[in-house]
Amino acid sequence: MPELSPPDRRKMVAILGRLASDQAGEVVAAAHLASSMMRKNGLCWEDLLGSGPEQKGAEAKPECAHDRIREILKHAGLLSEWERSFLTDLLKRRAISVKQRSKIDEITQQLRERKAW
Repeated sequence: MPELSPPDRRKMVAILGRLASDQAGEVVAAAHLASSMMRKNGLCWEDLLGSGPEQKGAEAKPECAHDRIREILKHAGLLSEWERSFLTDLLKRRAISVKQRSKIDEITQQLRERKAW
């Protein structure tokens, strides 16, 4: 699972500390910085905070691109060689582009249409 490097983790702690500011502008700027840092590192909030306790009866729905890729690869037999290679390569990347996320959504939809998901 991707994670922040020690220097980025220290920076994130400082940024998140600014969320307690009395100045609304500083809070908004800190939230924007934290979100940008997460995107740059290919992370979602669950990656940073952990998944937390499981909810009974709730279907697990991956919110993070890396989590969704791992779910898709559970159906590797239904994927083309290119799709498997593409998704496996994305797991090695810290950041995933909007275009790549769009392709992940397309592959997910194809699996749903095949009733595999």
